[in-house]
Formats: sequence, C-alpha cells, structure tokens
Amino acid sequence: MLIGIHEQDREVIAPLLERLQAGYPCAKLKVIFRADPDGVANPKIAWQRVLAEQAEGELWLWSDADIAAPSGFLQSARDEFAMCGAKMMTFPYVVRKIPSASALLEALFVNVEFYPGVLLLRRLGPVDFGLGAAMLFRRDDFLQRVEWGEIGAWLADDFLLGQKLRPVRIGEATLETVPGALTWRQAVLHDLRWTKTIRWNRPVGSFARILILPVLGWMVLVMLEPADFWA
Repeated sequence: MLIGIHEQDREVIAPLLERLQAGYPCAKLKVIFRADPDGVANPKIAWQRVLAEQAEGELWLWSDADIAAPSGFLQSARDEFAMCGAKMMTFPYVVRKIPSASALLEALFVNVEFYPGVLLLRRLGPVDFGLGAAMLFRRDDFLQRVEWGEIGAWLADDFLLGQKLRPVRIGEATLETVPGALTWRQAVLHDLRWTKTIRWNRPVGSFARILILPVLGWMVLVMLEPADFWA
C-alpha cells in the first residue's frame, strides 16, 4: 500500500501509521511525504503523479477517497477486466447510508438519477468516460495515452481518463459512497457543482437529465406547493 502524506502532517499521522504497521505486520506499507505542490491544478492528480512513480503493478485502480468496496472486489474486478476486452473498466456506486437530513439530496441524485442511468449505459455497451468511484486500467496504456499535465488541469479527471482510454466498460460490481454534506447549503452547492460538471462534459446529456429526472426542481416544487397533485 502506498500512502501519500503532506509533510506538515508527518507528526499528526505518525500514531496512525504505527497502528497500521502493528495491526498488519505482513503488509507492505510505503509512505511518501511531499512538502510542496508540483504545479498541477488538480490536487488528486498531483498526488497520483507522485505515487505512480512508486507503483509496481501492471494494473492501476484509481478510486475516490469517499468510496467503499465490497469484500472480494479487487479480485472480481481483475477477473472481469481480463475478459472485457476494453482499455479501461469503471464501476457505478450508490448511497446506502444517509447520515443526515441534508445528505438525502445527494442520495436522491445518486440513487434515483445517476445509478439507473449507468445501468442502462452498461447494457448498451462500451462508453467513453470514467466514474471516479473506481477506474481500472493498464499502467502502460495510461503512460502511452495520457499526459499528466493535461489530466492535472481538469476538474473532471475521471471523464478525461475515459476519453483517453476508450473503449471503457462499466463493471458489474456496485460500490458505495457516503454523502459528505453536513448542511443543506453544502448539499445544494455540491449538487450545483455536479450539475455544472455534467453540463461542461455532456451538454446534451445534461439537458436530458433536467427533462427526465429533475429531482431538485421537483423537490422545490413539492416544498412550495405540498398539496399540488402533479408535483
């Protein structure tokens, strides 16, 4: 396991690293400390670039930090990837736990709008995007097709990665995310950022989403007109 830690957090994180090494004595653990950013706008990609230099495997799996995978996922993903014939495999996710009332907004978007759409696309065949929950691909394909500077300049790095490593297959496993919004304001801002990202990358799909499943708009209408039959 490669762990990237900011230099200023070295002392704070030391007790956790000691517990990890004591609890898993057979695990191969390598910690990379980094003092300053290297000019890459996307902080996640900045770290991926640093850690990738130490990665030894032929396959790379990139995943967002707020994702939980079911038991056996790594092996099943490797097996499925070997048989899929695609350059990259990506995986959908859902929300199974709602820690607060404001988290309901993200849960509605993920479970009601996003997840059914991904399942439909999976049935239709290869796609040309990635989902940040998990993206599995060969290291050599990445190094041949993707420039660190280019992907580091994108907020939607998962989308660009899918564009570069197409064709992409959507895997069978479903992962889980935990909504991070603690207030309604955070939840609404997160949904708006998500909506803007979709609009930038897929203008037609963004418009279709508003027409077909406008969850946020209907929720507002129900709150304003709770007795309205059509709402």
